[in-house]
Amino acid sequence: MNHSPIITSLLQTDAYKVSMLQVMLHHMAGNSAEYRFVCRGRPALALAALVHDLNEQLDHLCTLRYADDELAYLATLRWLKPDFIEFLRIFRLQRRLITARAEGEQLVVKAKGPQVHVMGFDIFVLAIVNQLYFERLVRGAAREQAQVTTGCASMPTASDWSSAMAWTCPRPSACTGTSATVCLRASASAPTSPTTWVLSR
Repeated sequence: MNHSPIITSLLQTDAYKVSMLQVMLHHMAGNSAEYRFVCRGRPALALAALVHDLNEQLDHLCTLRYADDELAYLATLRWLKPDFIEFLRIFRLQRRLITARAEGEQLVVKAKGPQVHVMGFDIFVLAIVNQLYFERLVRGAAREQAQVTTGCASMPTASDWSSAMAWTCPRPSACTGTSATVCLRASASAPTSPTTWVLSR
């Protein structure tokens, strides 16, 4: 994997998704559904460029299970039933039920199958796409700014900008500008990419 895992726990979701999953399991377990990713508007970068990293992140996501301490926490929530907690103990998102591919400059992501197994993808997909998109956007802006302000072609890595909002050129002697530090915070004003995950049928 070229990128460290973005999702490291199945609890990195909205609480209502867990509650909805219980309702689906108890009352609509036979439902099938298809969900798809939709980007509203025109992103500054083509989302198709994210497809390789997204697929790697989905591979990792589908290896995750609820840990014992996470299940113990969920069991303290009075509206979650004991049988549902036991279901979560063996639950894992199924990689075969979700696909991600490039179609021109568009990113096409679909999850199709039993609704109890595909409804949980949405928050994770949106979080992963958002993270990957803005990493590329910030790194591209930092590279451009570094070349303009310092004449240096070096660029920050994902770990550089995620751990701090400023990046110091590793080869300051090679820079022709007056400063070898590039502020990444300026990129926070970059155009946003509003996205959503919709139930298509």
